[in-house]
Amino acid sequence: SNPTSTDWRLIGPDGKTVFGPTAASTDVENQLLTQTGAYTLLVEGRVGNTAASTAYAFNVQPVQDVLAPLQLGQSQTLDPSWVPSPEGGALQLGGVNSVQAPVSAALDLSRSVTMEAWVTVDRFTNSYMPIVYKGGNDSALGNHRSYALFVTSGGDLLLSTSDGGEQYLYSSGGLIKAGQRTHVAATIDRDAGLMKLFVNGVEVASTTVRKTDAFSSATQPLLVGRTDEPYSSFSPFAGTIDDLRIWKTARSTADIAAGMGAQLSGAQPDLVL
Repeated sequence: SNPTSTDWRLIGPDGKTVFGPTAASTDVENQLLTQTGAYTLLVEGRVGNTAASTAYAFNVQPVQDVLAPLQLGQSQTLDPSWVPSPEGGALQLGGVNSVQAPVSAALDLSRSVTMEAWVTVDRFTNSYMPIVYKGGNDSALGNHRSYALFVTSGGDLLLSTSDGGEQYLYSSGGLIKAGQRTHVAATIDRDAGLMKLFVNGVEVASTTVRKTDAFSSATQPLLVGRTDEPYSSFSPFAGTIDDLRIWKTARSTADIAAGMGAQLSGAQPDLVL
């Protein structure tokens, strides 16, 4: 929104102002809503704004307090937890924590890769939440991404890769719904010059990719649910990630569809994580 022309404020059930008017570009800190009943959010234009319309958007997030006993001499951390899932267990990420795979040559994939996982978004906390990230983790942003898969606040997927210049692919239609367990997958095939996105075993988007090698992030770990790129529109993943698999080949639609509901046993050719 244009902060010079759009304000917002919240009116309580008693008709009194809870907060605002506040510029629409400004976040409002935690609010304790003490009244029972309907609250009204007003989005207001300035009298001097002669534009026919002004675009705006807002996002309401619940605050979840975690109570933990204090132990003298011990640090307090919010580690990811393990919760039940149809595959046996899922990683619960609360939007503040993440995990990583250690630096490994097997994960520095410059030609082909498949990323796949079952994800459940608890809430959309920012424009982009990483599911998997492998890259330089620096201010070059997309230009130093080997391969990365994000979910957007609109429920779409973003696949990003770079050979020194970013190339990317979005899905559309908001197929990722909050609270709904969904299988997502992405493939990059620099030999064929193609990258694709899949939701629940169905291809939903594809585009070309250059046939040059992807940026090498050999000294960086693979991050799950997080990126350290300094961009304010990124936030850690809030939800569960389950049955994450990284392959060193671009798997076919048939392979992804057949494997997404099957548990793996024994050594799997081309599976690197």
